Amino acid sequence: MIKLLFFIESLSGGGAENALVTLIDNLDREKYDIYLVPLVDRGAFKEEVDTNAVHYLPVIPSSPGILSALWGRIKYKLIYHYLPLRLVYKWIMPRMVFDWSVAFVEGFATKLMAHAPGRKIAWVHTDLAKNPWPLQTGIFKDLKEEIDTYACFDKVVCVSRVVEDTMKRLYGLQNTTTLYNIVDRNRIVSLSRLPQQITLSPGFNIVAVGRLVPQKRFDKLIPIVARLRREGADVHLYLVGDGPDRAHLERLSCDNGTEEAVIFTGFLKNPYPLMRNSDLMVSPARAEGFGLVVAEAMVLGLPVIGMNDSGTAELLGNGRYGELCDSDDALVAAIRNAACNAGYLKELENRSRLGQAQFDLQKAVEQIESLFDRDA
Repeated sequence: MIKLLFFIESLSGGGAENALVTLIDNLDREKYDIYLVPLVDRGAFKEEVDTNAVHYLPVIPSSPGILSALWGRIKYKLIYHYLPLRLVYKWIMPRMVFDWSVAFVEGFATKLMAHAPGRKIAWVHTDLAKNPWPLQTGIFKDLKEEIDTYACFDKVVCVSRVVEDTMKRLYGLQNTTTLYNIVDRNRIVSLSRLPQQITLSPGFNIVAVGRLVPQKRFDKLIPIVARLRREGADVHLYLVGDGPDRAHLERLSCDNGTEEAVIFTGFLKNPYPLMRNSDLMVSPARAEGFGLVVAEAMVLGLPVIGMNDSGTAELLGNGRYGELCDSDDALVAAIRNAACNAGYLKELENRSRLGQAQFDLQKAVEQIESLFDRDA
């Protein structure tokens, strides 16, 4: 069997974590012996891992007890702040030879897995030119260190052509390939038919899904909702997700007088019933690598509006499958048109459904499995 090692910092409720669990769930278990090593034993997608079929080996287990918790904090600090990563890798990783070792998220995971012996793959989920968060957070001291780290990998998988273009242009890499994240259409549709956790308001309901972080630009949507409501449109916005920007967004909602119109649902393990019954999905991010929630919206036939200078544009077929906006003013106009013009909204729905054909589960799995062939 081909031995695969996947490393990720946690299985928290983000698109990359969702993509990893979906990927592992669809790999051929008779062909691959899979080891999943999260740094910390927590996250919304932890329960989705089939531990009977995968070697699940968290570095810092969520063990009860004061001493275990103290040792976990010490271990965390040693790994992140004190020990050389070459030693960290030898300390925390299984002592065996893997056919492929995978850093599934850019940043710390990539920096650590650069020390893995044998063949290795770095997975990149964001446009690092527009969202250079590993540099901004100090994971890498400068761009040269980050470039040198990626040069240690045999392959760099990019989740969109936009991301791959950045890795070639800015990082000078030639060993790149674009592979979209796996989208399991049947699973999404099945989950969307389960009972809905959130009761939607009467009127026009917009949904935006993702971690509440600045790069998602959800702060752009709240003033738009306030403006449209002043114009007489009965618009509501459902922000599905959690994150460090939540308090700021809640204050912004209060400042705009939209406390009742902007609903913070928190993280939803199953957001699909809410998405299926909403009127519109909006993705205002400019640095999106793939935009998994946009793909999921298309699977559900939900009309989509996004920005034209991100991976969202690629997913939306450069406008064929949804509306793309070149500016924030254009975003306001598009959302207003969708909320007030039933014909335009129906057109967006039809365009969204056209986009479903690009998500072929079997083809996507075959493309990813070809990465891991011993002769690849």
